[in-house]
Amino acid sequence: MIRKTSLGVALAVSLATSTAALAETITIATVNNGDMIRMQGYTDQFTQQTGINVEWVTLEENVLRQRVTTDITTKGGAFDIMTIGMYETPIWGANGWLVPLHKNVNFNTNNLSAAYDVDDLLPAMRGGLSHEGTLYAAPFYGESSMIMYRTDLMAKAGMSMPAAPTWEFIAKAAAAMTDRSNDINGVCLRGKAGWGEGGAFITAMSNSFGARWFDMDWNAQFDTKPWADTLNFFKNMMDASGPKGYATNGFNENLSLFQQGKCGMWIDATVAASFVTNPKDSTVADKVGFALAPDTGLGKRSNWLWAWALAIPAGTQKEKAALQFIEWATSKDYIELVAANEGWANVPPGARVSLYENDNYKKVPFAQMTLDSILSADPNNSTVEPSPYVGIQFAAIPEFAGIATQVSQEFSAAYAGQQSVEEALAKAQDITNEAMEGRLDFQQSFRQRDSVVATQHSRSAARLMMAPAVMLLLGWMLVPLIMTLMFSFKKYLPLRGGDLGWVGFDNYIRFVSSSSFWPSVMTTLIIVGGVLLITLVLGTLLALLLDQPMWGQGVVRILVIAPFFVMPTVSALVWKNMFMDANYGLLSYLWEFFGAEPIQWMSQASLTSIITIVSWQWLPFATLILLTAIQSLDHEQLEASEMDGATTLKRFWYIVLPHLSRAITVVLLIQTIFLLSIFAEIFVTTAGAFGSKTLTYLIFQRVLESQNVGLGSAGGVYAIILANIVAIFLMRIVGQNLDK
Repeated sequence: MIRKTSLGVALAVSLATSTAALAETITIATVNNGDMIRMQGYTDQFTQQTGINVEWVTLEENVLRQRVTTDITTKGGAFDIMTIGMYETPIWGANGWLVPLHKNVNFNTNNLSAAYDVDDLLPAMRGGLSHEGTLYAAPFYGESSMIMYRTDLMAKAGMSMPAAPTWEFIAKAAAAMTDRSNDINGVCLRGKAGWGEGGAFITAMSNSFGARWFDMDWNAQFDTKPWADTLNFFKNMMDASGPKGYATNGFNENLSLFQQGKCGMWIDATVAASFVTNPKDSTVADKVGFALAPDTGLGKRSNWLWAWALAIPAGTQKEKAALQFIEWATSKDYIELVAANEGWANVPPGARVSLYENDNYKKVPFAQMTLDSILSADPNNSTVEPSPYVGIQFAAIPEFAGIATQVSQEFSAAYAGQQSVEEALAKAQDITNEAMEGRLDFQQSFRQRDSVVATQHSRSAARLMMAPAVMLLLGWMLVPLIMTLMFSFKKYLPLRGGDLGWVGFDNYIRFVSSSSFWPSVMTTLIIVGGVLLITLVLGTLLALLLDQPMWGQGVVRILVIAPFFVMPTVSALVWKNMFMDANYGLLSYLWEFFGAEPIQWMSQASLTSIITIVSWQWLPFATLILLTAIQSLDHEQLEASEMDGATTLKRFWYIVLPHLSRAITVVLLIQTIFLLSIFAEIFVTTAGAFGSKTLTYLIFQRVLESQNVGLGSAGGVYAIILANIVAIFLMRIVGQNLDK
């Protein structure tokens, strides 16, 4: 009996081990919103049912779009499932980058099963995620936008929310509900840079004011009255009734403010309704009403249409497992699973007809308003005047993501008071027309395309032994440089067919003539100069201080150099959220404690913020080099000068500083080379907005956001030239000091 039991246990362990070894693991990239986070909590049930393990890569919305776009265009293969939307799906499907989920043919092993019931998907959602009748992504949830408002504050203001209000009413109600003394803002709206953040909101809003991105000939329209009316109305209303720092607020920031009772109204995605009415998370859950997004009487409301959907990149080695997960996560059964555990108010909304026909879901207070908002959105006819594009809060063309990101950065700078609305619109006009020149060029090119023997032996042997190292070094340096040079002379657009041929110096001319080029060079020099000045001055003072005898000197030195070992991304996040956050940061509390108005660091003082963060990282390096130099100083010379009556300042100026000259030039050289390529701190904090776009960040936007590899490569060559000019200049200084 014991032997049989032992045998059974051994067999079970063996099977478990074999199953674990054979189990597949799929990697999913997703956005960090509530419904997606909730789905991750149920993943264990999928694993139990199928034996397929799931790894999640959860990213902020702007970062997610950049990561998945880079991965799909470069065929990186980092993800087996991507969370994408209605903008990307038709474009990527047309390029053959996504696995078809359902075709207008009989089902086969590569399609969703018949039980999935594709016909149950809302037509607007299914159409937006298809190309030529083929479904390329399955909607996890769908959304429009609507007004969520505090019923108690509306009543206190003596007003009543109409079912279909105008923007004029919203501005009036926002002013009436604003109570700064109690930290209540009349209205919270997205102002954050990014085409899917503030860019999406202001585009949807502009539709109701009669604006459009392009006329029928693809000319930018930001120099028109409707766009000026839109931006001026938005800024004036938000300045009067919005939260401080609204220029850096996106979906998650406004959600937090509303749930804490700090917003009278919030106009945003319908999917947020379940979060603001959830008593576990929201302090105003029982005081929320809903209404359609506002209009101006021109026949177009300011609501959008969107679906976060799951898609499989072509080329994945785990297509079958990925398809199983998508079918599970976007099925009717998943909706029932969430409803059973968390209530019908918390199921992923907006994707299926059957959900709105369910009697239980009809009882949810925001269900009908969500459906009305979705049905009132028409992506094929979104503007008052005719437009050549499909989409409501976006234009479904490959260039849009890059253009809209840069345009939204200019708008956010206007919200923050760094420039006027007129200046922002003028820059938006230039940015858009510059980018669309590439589209016209593409269309045109598409149409036109169709010694002593012993010594020689010794030298040969030495060269042979050195050859691997030399070849590796040359390959490491020359291959990327040669490829960059090659691409810089080509029109290479990954989203529009890839290599479109040689264009000579056209990319160089376009890059340097761009309205963003010289400002980005100036920003780069300001940041580099500011960081060098701070680190050299404070580094010298710290080095002098640390050279003095003190208790715990070793511990103090370790603490001083510790910031140098913190990763730039982590450092930027800590400074942004813990110190510089406009609402919760330590610096804001200090400002308020002394009776001053807190500074909106990331918008009002973006360059100062970045210089501070980077200086904090590089100060230990400068301190360490300078401290080493000070410790090599002949102290007898200092003592002699002191005995001769030289003051402390004179001893520093005539003895210490000349001795430090070599160390200072080394710090200058090394830090400058690294600071010219600063990127992570800008990416994490301002995303290039508010005048913080460096040359490196501009290149990033051209290559990854605008998906113009040729133009970005030309920018890379300019960056190499600039870096070499600076390096040669500094090397000469270093050489002169070393010769002394």
